[in-house]
Amino acid sequence: MTPAISLSVGRRQLVLAQDAAPCWSYFGPLVPDTDSVVSLQRRPVPNASLDVPPPIPLCPVEGWGYWGTPGLAFAGLAPIQWRAVQLTQTGSQAQVTLTAAGIRWEQSLSLADSGGLTVSARVTNEGDAPLILLRCAAVTVPLPSDAAEILTFSGTWCHEFQTPRLSLPAGSFERACRRGRPGHDDFPALVCGTPGFSDQTGWITAAHLAWSGDHVLRIDALPDGQRVMQLGEAFAGGALTLAAGETYCSPDAVIFMADGLNDLRSQTHAHFRTHILPLQTRPRPVHLNTWEALYFNHDRAALSALIAAAADVGIERFVLDDGWFRGRRSDRAGLGDWTPDRQVYPEGLNPIAAEIQAAGMEMGLWVEPEMVNPDSDLYRTHPEWCLHVPGAAQPTARNQLVLDLTRPEVIEYLFEHLDRLLRQTTITYLKWDMNRDLAPAHSAVNGWVTSAQTRALYGIIDRLRAAHPGVEIESCASGGARADWAILRRADRVWTSDSNDAHDRVDIQRGFSLFFPPEVMGSHIGPAECHTSGRRLPLRTRGAVALAGHLGVEWDIRGLTPDERVTLTALIAHFKDDRALQGRAQTHFLELPEVRAVGWMLLDPQTGVARVTITSRSYSQVPLRVKLPNLPAGVTYQPKVHAPFTLPQGLIDQKISAEALQNIGLLLDLRAPDQALIFSLEPQ
Repeated sequence: MTPAISLSVGRRQLVLAQDAAPCWSYFGPLVPDTDSVVSLQRRPVPNASLDVPPPIPLCPVEGWGYWGTPGLAFAGLAPIQWRAVQLTQTGSQAQVTLTAAGIRWEQSLSLADSGGLTVSARVTNEGDAPLILLRCAAVTVPLPSDAAEILTFSGTWCHEFQTPRLSLPAGSFERACRRGRPGHDDFPALVCGTPGFSDQTGWITAAHLAWSGDHVLRIDALPDGQRVMQLGEAFAGGALTLAAGETYCSPDAVIFMADGLNDLRSQTHAHFRTHILPLQTRPRPVHLNTWEALYFNHDRAALSALIAAAADVGIERFVLDDGWFRGRRSDRAGLGDWTPDRQVYPEGLNPIAAEIQAAGMEMGLWVEPEMVNPDSDLYRTHPEWCLHVPGAAQPTARNQLVLDLTRPEVIEYLFEHLDRLLRQTTITYLKWDMNRDLAPAHSAVNGWVTSAQTRALYGIIDRLRAAHPGVEIESCASGGARADWAILRRADRVWTSDSNDAHDRVDIQRGFSLFFPPEVMGSHIGPAECHTSGRRLPLRTRGAVALAGHLGVEWDIRGLTPDERVTLTALIAHFKDDRALQGRAQTHFLELPEVRAVGWMLLDPQTGVARVTITSRSYSQVPLRVKLPNLPAGVTYQPKVHAPFTLPQGLIDQKISAEALQNIGLLLDLRAPDQALIFSLEPQ
């Protein structure tokens, strides 16, 4: 092998080598001696193998001695023989092009200053006959030899972003999603590292597939001891037909190397803020969502009272959730008929929008454009617009069916109605929901459509954003069932979970934080008794956990007690004081005994200001020692606290070095379970 391309930005380097085809040589910390990088990767020839075992190619194909899962595969073709190879480099970006008889494969690689490596592939049918594409992975990347433990993502409704771990098996590990959306259980990312890697230590490789549809993530153990990670789209029906001249483009995969999970968070958050998130030109408003306050009861007097109560505690945006449109008195009817229900809103939405604005707030609105109820005017007029198999029964979920977004007339209908809503009423925010899986993911016109359905969704959101650039969009899918970097290129935040239970939310938000910064994490203060779990929690605890993300309130606050009103007002003021910090800070989870407490720290790398949150999980008479890592050396700090939280007076008056906070820590008295504390550390 000979060096072909070396990309280096900041502390990361990628080296590609040239063999029979371009291959991986190195991705990791910067090594200036590129020739040594390649020579040190040469492997001895094992017994009972090919005389010259091939290195791991950028595009592994079947038939030439690569024994893992091919990154590119077609049905019915002989082994692909690349006849021409082209590698080009422009700054920190590389482009690889391989051609064979009737096939052109291309891969783009871009190394960012965050440390993230973005990779995507595309394949073109340059022949005269259709090709049956079985697989076109975005990337197949080798793992370090000591990577033996994997953190993956699982969960259920109201318990998304759980992070189970397991030792890598001798053969293959695979996570596949074929539901038409990532789902509550299959966020498309893997983290693989040295055994026992933690928030602070352990070398890890992490990868995320930026895609909102079906996917396959796998790790293969090769016969010579190497392991490779592969990420790509899963094709509904098992294959995708490429007509002559047609090109398939994979989703982006983004890969990171990090020393511990907190380092991973620092890299992913920096990358997300620079390369993924739509431009934010103003602070994120605190909002109230009407769902758990009123559900479908859009009584005008109740709404007016809720608007007044929201304004009184400092809410800045009032989001009218499900129940505002024609026939929507329950979840059994109305989806698809996107006009205000004249029985509830006889003059349309403008009067309530005016009332919200008069109270000093913006208006947001809930929509679920991809769905339709059989009991709706749209379905009665166009039943053929649903995804279905002709002649077969159509399974419902939440009493609804899925519209076929691959039909242009469906897209035009949806755009026309949403565009009219946004033009006729002053709405600055859409909560875009999606409450079911695709079953069947089949169009009567276009066949299997999971891939095309996902791309059509991106298209209509992009079109609406272009027509209404001032409107923010939230991605919701029964909570966090569609959270990924592709949807967030065109949305402003994710509704992380339908659970407002602060006890459960701590774990949900911890997993979410591995790939998303806090400002896009929708997190609400719910009622004292959580509607999804039945657990009762103190308001300070509910508030502390909600302050970890983009703050909202989802609670009928018309009947607040005086103490609740004072506390809620203080929590909202706390968020407003800290939201600028939240949008630029690094997130560090603290290494505490998890059965006892969970804690995290937001650290501003520019000013050194830190905000620390601790939540207790169980009862203990023993004080909790909290060490605070990664503070800038040589800085002296003074703890400060904001209402409604308190610290011992002696601790508030004390000046403490960063080294003491990191190596000795603070002793905090959190005896009872489900208590919370927030304090800041300010450089002196």
